[in-house]
Amino acid sequence: MARKPPPGAYGSSGGSRRDREEDRRERREYRERRDERDRNHRDRREDLDRRERREYSERRDERDRRDERDRAERRDRTENRDRRDRLDRLDRRDRADRRARGAARDDRGPMGILVGLLLTAIALVALLLWAIL
Repeated sequence: MARKPPPGAYGSSGGSRRDREEDRRERREYRERRDERDRNHRDRREDLDRRERREYSERRDERDRRDERDRAERRDRTENRDRRDRLDRLDRRDRADRRARGAARDDRGPMGILVGLLLTAIALVALLLWAIL
């Protein structure tokens, strides 16, 4: 034997008008609560998203500033190193030039040696003559 379908199975609520109005009111209240809950959830989610975006932007900005500072420090170190190297090369070149000029000044060559020996001989003769007299 077939069972009897439940009331409302074929579109008719099978209940009284008051029951139908109460069902409609409950459905409307449920929809309102659901919409309010969804709206609150969406608002919280948007707040979190805004906060996360702001924090991400702040972290990114801080990272960019730190990277820029690091790049500036590296650039300064490189410039200082290059300047130091350039000055060292110039100093070495200057010292080598001075050494070469100084050695050339001290190095009299064969003519200078002869003049030095002649002056020494004259001094010795003068000393001998003074000692004799």
